[in-house]
Amino acid sequence: MELPEIINEIRSNLVVPLWPHAGRALGLSRGSTYAAAERGEIPTIKIGRLIRVPTRALEQMLDEAGNWKKLGDVIRDVADRLDEATNTRGRS
Repeated sequence: MELPEIINEIRSNLVVPLWPHAGRALGLSRGSTYAAAERGEIPTIKIGRLIRVPTRALEQMLDEAGNWKKLGDVIRDVADRLDEATNTRGRS
């Protein structure tokens, strides 16, 4: 299953399979996906032998990851501006 199909499945269902849906959406290998679920890093619901991931929780994880990336970009931008200001003052 390709990533665009997986994203459509996530958007249209309350729960999705841990693998491949949640794992591929998070950019993980199969083994890493199951290990992260075992550690509790990916929220899961177990139904018999089936392991499902609530799509709200998965979407929240992806949103938070995006927010952290944006925060990192802001921090780098501020650091660059401070560095430029410091270098400019030293030249006067």
